[in-house]
Amino acid sequence: MRKILFLQLIFFSLFGIHAAEDGKKIESPFFNYIDFKTAMELSLPKDDGSKKSIDTAAGFKLSLRDAELRLYDTFSSELPVRNFTGGFESPRYGFAIQLFQKSFPTTLKAGMNSQSKSISKIKSPAPSTTANPLQKSFALPTGISTSLPTLTSSKQPVSASVSVEIPESTFLGTPRIDATMDEEMNAAVSASSERKIGKFSSAQFALTGARYFIENESKTLKKAGAAFDAGFYLSGLAECSVKTPVFKTKARLGIQGSPYETTPVWTSADLRTGFKNLLVDFSFFAIPTSSRTPKAAPIIGANSSVQRTTMQIGVNPQTVFFIDGKNSASIRLGAHAVAARKVTSSKNAEELEVGKIRLAESFESKAFSIRHDLTVANILISGNPPNKSTTPEKYVHNSISASVKSEGLRVTADAGLKHIPPYSTEYPGKNTVSASISANPGKDKSLTLAGKMSVTFKDSEMSGGELAFSSSYRFKSKRIRSSIKCGVEIPF
Repeated sequence: MRKILFLQLIFFSLFGIHAAEDGKKIESPFFNYIDFKTAMELSLPKDDGSKKSIDTAAGFKLSLRDAELRLYDTFSSELPVRNFTGGFESPRYGFAIQLFQKSFPTTLKAGMNSQSKSISKIKSPAPSTTANPLQKSFALPTGISTSLPTLTSSKQPVSASVSVEIPESTFLGTPRIDATMDEEMNAAVSASSERKIGKFSSAQFALTGARYFIENESKTLKKAGAAFDAGFYLSGLAECSVKTPVFKTKARLGIQGSPYETTPVWTSADLRTGFKNLLVDFSFFAIPTSSRTPKAAPIIGANSSVQRTTMQIGVNPQTVFFIDGKNSASIRLGAHAVAARKVTSSKNAEELEVGKIRLAESFESKAFSIRHDLTVANILISGNPPNKSTTPEKYVHNSISASVKSEGLRVTADAGLKHIPPYSTEYPGKNTVSASISANPGKDKSLTLAGKMSVTFKDSEMSGGELAFSSSYRFKSKRIRSSIKCGVEIPF
């Protein structure tokens, strides 16, 4: 606590924050606010001889007029703590500064920052199958995005990035240049632009080139005779998105650097269209070159991961019914179906076709909402998996969630049951029951109380479970913000 007060005193002195004789604060516009965050979680042991441990994360975010600094650290220790010397165990820091805002807006960032958008697709081109059947938003942004670390973010390599926005021109719209490089000499550069097309339509374009070091850490590739020498490889990605009152669409074409003779190419497209209360999303992903590359490695992502999905098609229709004329209460119905073609991670790679179906219904109003989801995943449509480890683990998941809001209280709760059918007598079926609840009492909702439970049964016998409780409090004023979170995990 003394260290925190000392830091506050230093910042107030540096940025001219002091009290005048009449008691009013004289605050420099250069300083926005400082945000202190702390989180502690106590893990109790099972009856296996392990010890109690505590995980702690702490740090701050300093927001200035044209700059931002973040510094967080995470460390773990067994209890009771002996010979604690302090110091940084897992520091995460980042800094951003904005320059030339009136002419050529430029943002410089440095530190252990994370990267997303185009870089995420270059690292892992394969699409996700976790789409929300009742998804309201449709992501359109293209190009590179860099984010400063947070209290819970993972540790990233030290990197530096620059983003320059060129003043709007008649033909190019609003061009933008982004570039980044990390301490391992991985680098990427992107040129993007957004342009208005009429009053209610717009288009975005982006070209991204990257150079990443790809490692050969897959034992499966070695067994399949597809081993390669680690090294730097080039990748490219072209993106285009269009938004109109009738539809939204986004298309990608990627060329992935490869250690093999054929340079893999992948493509994807997403489309949203609707009429009145009906909304439909379509998605498509394919690797046209998969027949000319090693079957066990259709594409190796820039993060050195083998991308085993060679084709995927998805459709997501949903509809909404408004109950009253003010549109304050509604019922939504949605379904998301996906069919994918994948290769197994085995010596003799086999091609499988799998499917996933997720249905959802919800009721929403200003004070109350409730939702039900039913998921049937990893359905084997065709193919012969060579063994248990390469067989898609089919499961059925039923969940329900609800929330209640009022002026002085907000409560959310959910419960779910996940069933995995038996594979054989050696691998019996498994059921996992989970539930959680959180509450925010008070008008400002600054206090959060939460609890969750998970219990797993194998062959009708309980095989383990976990209880967790946490509480957090947020304080916010014009210049100082802080939050503290405490929790405990109890396995059984």
